[in-house]
Amino acid sequence: MTRWSTDEVDRQHAVDYWRNVRRQAYVDVGTDPTTPEFHGEVTSGEYGTFALSTKHASGEHIRRGPRRLTHGDEDEDYLFAAFQISGTGMLQQAGRSAVVSPGAFALYDSSLPFELHYEGPYEQVVVRLPAERAYALAGLRRGTDLLAVPLDCKGAMSAVAAFFVNFAETQQRDPDGVEFLLPHASGLASTLLTYASSTQAPEAPEFLRHNEVTSFIRTHLADPDLDADTIATGVQMSRRSLYRLFEDTDTSVMSLLRSVRIDTAKDLLRDRGRPVSAVARETGFSNLSHFYRTFRSETGMTPGDFRELDGVARSA
Repeated sequence: MTRWSTDEVDRQHAVDYWRNVRRQAYVDVGTDPTTPEFHGEVTSGEYGTFALSTKHASGEHIRRGPRRLTHGDEDEDYLFAAFQISGTGMLQQAGRSAVVSPGAFALYDSSLPFELHYEGPYEQVVVRLPAERAYALAGLRRGTDLLAVPLDCKGAMSAVAAFFVNFAETQQRDPDGVEFLLPHASGLASTLLTYASSTQAPEAPEFLRHNEVTSFIRTHLADPDLDADTIATGVQMSRRSLYRLFEDTDTSVMSLLRSVRIDTAKDLLRDRGRPVSAVARETGFSNLSHFYRTFRSETGMTPGDFRELDGVARSA
């Protein structure tokens, strides 16, 4: 965890210092204060798949234009989810303007120009996600539909917002205690876009929901603990609704999971240089014996037999 504060420098250097802080904690932007004396503070934790920060600042106007997009030194594009705690701001991106008040949040993408304007003091909790990974884990095509849209923290989103706000407080008060929250935080951060999308879009047709479930399973296939509860949470529906989605089909959600695992295992086994143990691990089987039993049950042969027969078929 890292903490930056303009209290650490002379007032005359506060704005330059703050620009550097923003570059390190978020991305390179231009920023100008809207109040005579500027003060800013960021406390940020890096957790591999996401970063979480609390930001307090005086009023400021922030811009990320084409020049910074071209010459920035960021390693990758980021998606930001900014939960507004106090103060009101305006976010402009992708041809939209969003007024974000306390109790709401908005998403913006570092790969596109954006502006943020806060007339007076404000506080935010900001989740920073690698953009490509965030969209992939949400099973969504990367686009601009959710950018610069004010989203109220209601229903499921209220729980997500409360979790990240409390997590941000915990990382400052009890850094060691954060370890117990990390498994839950990683999952929620990964599916944040799914939550956001579900609050905006009408109920999707069943065939799209089936596709969403399948996409989530494929993305999380290597997780040996993947089960109906995890899938239901990931696609934003109750366990009961998930089971109901498959009532009129010739399969079940757990049969689908098993089928996707075996089909993926078949594809991986065609790479004769890949060890069978690696195939088992990459398809979410906790041990080799479980993999062999399931593979034989589904195909009538062992993984080794399948590999040999597939090799013969390919050479014929």
